[in-house]
Amino acid sequence: MVPENTEGEEMKEEKLWPLANIVFPEEGFLDVPELFCREGDCLRGFGHGARRKYHRLSFDTWMNLFAEKKWRMYCDVGRMFLRVRARGCLRVELVGHALDAGFGSISESLCAIDADFGQELSERVFPVELPAEYEAVSFHAVLGEGSLLESAAWCTDRDPVRRNRIALVSCTFRREAYIQATMAKFHEFLEGHPGLQDRFRLFVVDNGKTLEASSSPYIKVIPNMNAGGAGGFARGLM
Repeated sequence: MVPENTEGEEMKEEKLWPLANIVFPEEGFLDVPELFCREGDCLRGFGHGARRKYHRLSFDTWMNLFAEKKWRMYCDVGRMFLRVRARGCLRVELVGHALDAGFGSISESLCAIDADFGQELSERVFPVELPAEYEAVSFHAVLGEGSLLESAAWCTDRDPVRRNRIALVSCTFRREAYIQATMAKFHEFLEGHPGLQDRFRLFVVDNGKTLEASSSPYIKVIPNMNAGGAGGFARGLM
């Protein structure tokens, strides 16, 4: 966790790689902006100043909640940081989130940092250390008068391996000719591109249990009960 009332680090000598940007959708992009950010006014003071009205932005949302534990499970990400570009006075708050069998979702503030970014846009970097009991962390900002939050990103100090691997999932029920043609085309494509053969796999969830196992090393057929499209794709994701 970050200690209270830390200004953050500029870290100009140490390069950071962004893992996930905080998404700010363009105005009019969609009718449900709460998928990206929730906002509202609150009464708060910075340091020992008077309590006044400030604007609060919460990014514990569908598009911006950062599943740090999942990143660490599948990637060697090194140390984690939150990089913020802003101007004026901001209170940066990190909140840990966990799923509990008895109480549902549990959220707890990990730290709150009052930071002055100055009159011009500048960057600050805040170390992030998530306790073991939390699965995800989110970023909240309280903006003083005249302040602006331009962008933010969850970053690592370790260059991530950029050799992406992709799993393709298809669900079928009694469409044997269609799916077999798709499987043949997928196999033919990878046979012609040796450099991609360890980077793509096709998983076919066979809800009708009418397909035979594939002989292709790039394709796996998964016999499944007739669970419908949603159930079939869920099995494929699993």
